[in-house]
Amino acid sequence: MNRAQRRAKPKRRNPGKADLGMKYQMIQSNAIDIAVQRHLQLQLWAFVVALNDEAGFGKDRTQRILNRIGDVWNEWQQMAQDVDLEYATEKLRLKAEQISGLSIGYVEDAIRKQMKG
Repeated sequence: MNRAQRRAKPKRRNPGKADLGMKYQMIQSNAIDIAVQRHLQLQLWAFVVALNDEAGFGKDRTQRILNRIGDVWNEWQQMAQDVDLEYATEKLRLKAEQISGLSIGYVEDAIRKQMKG
């Protein structure tokens, strides 16, 4: 190999460096996923405790509610698949808003508003 050919070949000084970066990103992404799942789990537990504290829900009624949450979730997934994700999400949001009488917005909007200060 002559001098011109050696110079034309890109040299990798540390071939494992790129792999380490990718591994770090994967680890970081997994850590975020776990943190989000943990937060959702804690919210569900708080919901179950609140149902008991405020409405006297015991084991049977709580199980019925949790089953119904699963049913509603499955209905939302089916609608998102059959129709459209945004449509299904907005329909669920509006129904929750109607039932609760609260103004229910999207998390992204609240975060944007908070970041603007």
